[in-house]
Amino acid sequence: MDAASHDLKSPINTIEGLATLLKNSDSREEASEIIQKIENSVTRVKDTIGHISSVAKVQRVEESDIEEIDISDLLEEILTENAELVRISNPTLIKTLEVTSVRYPTSLKSILYNLVTNAMKYRSKERALEIHIKPFRKNDRTSIEVEDNGTGLDLEKNKEKLFSIFSRFHDQLEGSGIGLFMVKRLVEKRNGEIMVDSELNKGSTFTIKL
Repeated sequence: MDAASHDLKSPINTIEGLATLLKNSDSREEASEIIQKIENSVTRVKDTIGHISSVAKVQRVEESDIEEIDISDLLEEILTENAELVRISNPTLIKTLEVTSVRYPTSLKSILYNLVTNAMKYRSKERALEIHIKPFRKNDRTSIEVEDNGTGLDLEKNKEKLFSIFSRFHDQLEGSGIGLFMVKRLVEKRNGEIMVDSELNKGSTFTIKL
């Protein structure tokens, strides 16, 4: 939890420093700018606390909510809920539905939500974004593959901490650092597996064995 501690301490320290500046400020304009920075730091603290709460919920998620989930409908729901991100990233979503539905807890939405939105967030500036969703069966087991042509990762440097809590790999983008951690925990709660193949500047493929 060192990263979580840092994410809390850093804005708190900033708030303390800004409060001192505010006490000594003689300019209304300067005071207004300082207050805005304090509000931004407070938001960071609240967001981090919210992310920690989300992790706690993953630890105690119930498995009694299994239902038949239509994968295509679920993907459309995820895109609709992220309309602004879809507008900005303009992805081409390619669905190869060898399997059209699966019996699984509703946590499947959280799993695909994180993988699909990550693909949109970490898109390449050099090419139009494509996200390929491929549910399939092999050896009597259903898997879902999520492939993108985005920025990708250097797995030699990052594989060990890829699914660690509060890990970030793209400093230029805001993020909680808990998405892949949550995905892994949710998949493993059902005795599943998650695998990744990624190449820097070419894209990533996540495969979920349900």
